[in-house]
Amino acid sequence: MSQSDVAGAGGETLTRLCLAADGRVKAQFSDNSLLLLSASGASFCHKSASDAQPFRQLTDFAISRYAPKLAVALHFRNMHWDTPYVLLGLVESILHGSQSSGKEVTLGFRIAEVWWPADAAAAQAAGLVQHLPDGSLALSSVDSSARLVLQCSHQRFAACYPLLYSTEGGQFHYRWHTQVFSVAACPERWQEALTLLLSVAQDAGGSQSGSQEPLQLGPVPPTTQTPSLPTEHQQGLFAPLAVRTGQVAADTGPSSSALILHSPHHRTPCSVLPAASTRQAHSASDGFAPGSWWFEPSQTLLPSDELLLMEWTPEATYEFVPGTGEVLVWLADSDACVVSERQGRFVRHVYGGGGQGGVEDKMYAAECVPENVWVLAAAGGMQRCPLEKYAAHALKFRCVP
Repeated sequence: MSQSDVAGAGGETLTRLCLAADGRVKAQFSDNSLLLLSASGASFCHKSASDAQPFRQLTDFAISRYAPKLAVALHFRNMHWDTPYVLLGLVESILHGSQSSGKEVTLGFRIAEVWWPADAAAAQAAGLVQHLPDGSLALSSVDSSARLVLQCSHQRFAACYPLLYSTEGGQFHYRWHTQVFSVAACPERWQEALTLLLSVAQDAGGSQSGSQEPLQLGPVPPTTQTPSLPTEHQQGLFAPLAVRTGQVAADTGPSSSALILHSPHHRTPCSVLPAASTRQAHSASDGFAPGSWWFEPSQTLLPSDELLLMEWTPEATYEFVPGTGEVLVWLADSDACVVSERQGRFVRHVYGGGGQGGVEDKMYAAECVPENVWVLAAAGGMQRCPLEKYAAHALKFRCVP
């Protein structure tokens, strides 16, 4: 799904998405309409420029007029939140459509956790490590039911696993689900596996610049953990890694025939899998106060009283990491990213990767970032990157509220 595919009845396109620290989502469109998704994902609010009052409705019963916009907001939330909200109605059909075929499986037992190799040597010996053509590194679980893919710059990774979305009559219904995280904001459930994958990457020679400081894994506070993504349905809408790495994880990762559980005889890294949340009782308050930033149609204004974790625009995605107080910027048309460091006093530009000579980075003082630099485009060739613009907004983003 590209940006132009995200359109309502009037042909409006998506222009901005924001994710708050409590899970609420604000989606803005080219006609100045807004769709606000509650923290649980169970209800939403729509407001157009001509509406005197916002329209509120339960997500499960969304009417067709709002379903395309709701699908986008829900997809974004599920891409970056620990517990996806799954529904089986109109919005779900828009999210998955015919592509859901082969992505679902029903089993007679529950998969509560997946196990990973004991160490890098064991992973290599068991053939669970795969070097991908774009420079990414993939690690499969010992039972092949889950997979992590580390981006070539070692700044972001994807996780693909069977997501439990329904239990009925002793049958457990799963859908292959892909989540994307920054390494710096890795949720606790994936930390052991990611540490192992980073160890494998280091043993393989890595692709990080020698001047780069070691990456620190730190759990995001419970109220701000962020994951998720069925990426194959949002091609071109989110950052390249969120598309290509997610696609690799979903399409060449586990299959239904791989769901055979093994009980390890010794302590190995383990990931407890999340289960999707479904229909919930509607709360009288969805957290969207009249006159607040949530109903502000400005495309650039940031809230003064809300902590935002992510902001998506057609050019880049900005991610605030509460554990470090820094911001990462994922550029939409290349593998490059921009990282603020040392409490925003410096900006690091990470670029390159794949077969293009490895990943490189350059560090700039925050007040001396060049206006434009040349980077390798995702489709090949070189393109101009307005680095100063991205860095300026990143530093502004980390200071809010």
